[in-house]
Amino acid sequence: PDEQAEIIGMLGRRGDAAALPVIREKLKSHRKIIKLASIPAAARLGGEEVFSDLLPLLRTDQKDEIAAVKQALMGYPSPLLIPECVKMLDKVPSSSQVALIEILSERRAKQHVDLLFAKTESENGDVRRAALAGLEKMAGPQDMPRLIEMLVKTDRNQDVRLIQNAIVASSSQLEDKEGRADLLLEAMQTADENKQSDLMRPLSRIGGQKALQAVIEKTRSENLQVQTVAIYVFSDWPDFEAAEELSRIWRNTQSQKFLLVSVRGYARLVHESDMTPAAKLDRYKDVLGHVSYPAAKSIVLGRLGAIPSMEAFRIAVSFLEHPELRSQAAAAVARVGFSGIKIEEEYSKPQLLALF
Repeated sequence: PDEQAEIIGMLGRRGDAAALPVIREKLKSHRKIIKLASIPAAARLGGEEVFSDLLPLLRTDQKDEIAAVKQALMGYPSPLLIPECVKMLDKVPSSSQVALIEILSERRAKQHVDLLFAKTESENGDVRRAALAGLEKMAGPQDMPRLIEMLVKTDRNQDVRLIQNAIVASSSQLEDKEGRADLLLEAMQTADENKQSDLMRPLSRIGGQKALQAVIEKTRSENLQVQTVAIYVFSDWPDFEAAEELSRIWRNTQSQKFLLVSVRGYARLVHESDMTPAAKLDRYKDVLGHVSYPAAKSIVLGRLGAIPSMEAFRIAVSFLEHPELRSQAAAAVARVGFSGIKIEEEYSKPQLLALF
């Protein structure tokens, strides 16, 4: 069987069309290694002629055979492939349903999005999650009410993230950027506190001023879970407009967790901003001068290394003697030193030069 499989693979790669009738017969082989070699060879040699031979091979629960068939089918044009995948969807085992759903979503067959919504109710977890994942590529703005309803109703933690991804992808198709989060914000007003957290998490990937203000409000919530999620969401906010609120948090919080999360988000926004290196350094100095927790200082030192200035170098050097920060400080010293700045004579010592 090994030799036969090797020969079949060679004939397929060589494009020997005369071998096609034999290889088509080998698609029916009960020997897995031969069948697996025959699937790509038949598709390569026969093209659309063997399309109808490949689809029935999905009536199996053998994942390696399903993967081979899926790969072969992906070589066919959508007008031929998509209608047949739709017809087969309810006629094959769950593992093959997953493959067909993936084909539909990878080809963005949005006209069949209702099929995926139906499959999100499957009792088979693999099928359900494949459908949910597919909605990220197939759902549109018109589907957001259904997606939000699903998010509110689901009690499966594994499904929550997939639905959130689909909501973000669907909202991004709206031209009105400020209105992309409206339906989520509306749902948050009536949802219980647990579901408020699930509805809030996608907001950092959607953005908008109304969403920003809603999250700011939740960072002051008396419910610890809601407040925690809000601060994490805020720390991932894509726009610099979140920086000042993050600054308020790290200046005032008594929670080490909130301190680290807010400093991390703040330092990232400063790093990604279009401020001058000097202005960024001033922001970093502000944090270093305010926080005492070494882990928070370490976050800032990690960003300090991107500032090509002698002052940044001096600040990094000043932490080399700190037992908990020496490693991060040394990395910053080395990075700034490699940036091409002229190191002042007082720092040109062997132990410093050894760092870079």
